[in-house]
Amino acid sequence: MLGHGDSEAGTARLGGGDRLATHNLNVSYVAFTREQRLFCRSRVLSVRRSVAVAEGEVTSSAGDLIAKAVGTFGVRRQPA
Repeated sequence: MLGHGDSEAGTARLGGGDRLATHNLNVSYVAFTREQRLFCRSRVLSVRRSVAVAEGEVTSSAGDLIAKAVGTFGVRRQPA
């Protein structure tokens, strides 16, 4: 969930033909939950020419933090 959210957040900031590849994804699990419905929020911290960084959080319906992730992604730009 976090890897997909971070990647989607990064892709939204790129051009149409540009691509991302995950270089590193660090996930910290903070709490256990039995809830079947969780919420993920991701945001882009930085997009450079060849590297993007994004972070994400998974929370319960009550807003309790379940997991946090930071991802580094390689950016492959579509030739102009």
